[in-house]
Amino acid sequence: MKKLILLATISCLTVFATLLFSCQKDACANVKCQHGGTCANGLCKCPTGYEGNSCESRLSDKFVGTYIGTDCDGTATYILSAASNTTVNLRVPGLPGSMHASVNGNALVFSKQTIDDGAGNYYSVSGNGNLNGNSLSIVLTATDINTGDQQTCSFDGSK
Repeated sequence: MKKLILLATISCLTVFATLLFSCQKDACANVKCQHGGTCANGLCKCPTGYEGNSCESRLSDKFVGTYIGTDCDGTATYILSAASNTTVNLRVPGLPGSMHASVNGNALVFSKQTIDDGAGNYYSVSGNGNLNGNSLSIVLTATDINTGDQQTCSFDGSK
């Protein structure tokens, strides 16, 4: 009799465990990750350069636009355009060319680069920036390559 009760208990536990574990749903069954993102536990893991619930947005796109604000010369307009998924170009009207920045979340990093002011003066420029909603803050340090004179300038503006 004890063997029969033990056998019935083991059988019931086996059936219960089979039903319990076979009824678990795939958390990624209805999740569609874009741009090569992969799903894990119902959430998309986005590849470098993309963000969003479904990896639908390029990191650089949120920076794109015209920002009006002030810098060390007074009222200024800074124009950002996407160069790739993880980089943007900054153009300041009045200066030829553009500066390049890497995007990391809401932050910009301007690695050291050489720019020409259009009058034959060359500067080594580097700095960083941050986006908060539609507000952009950038701090750039420029060193005159000929004289070594250095100037740090901050820009605060919004779209």
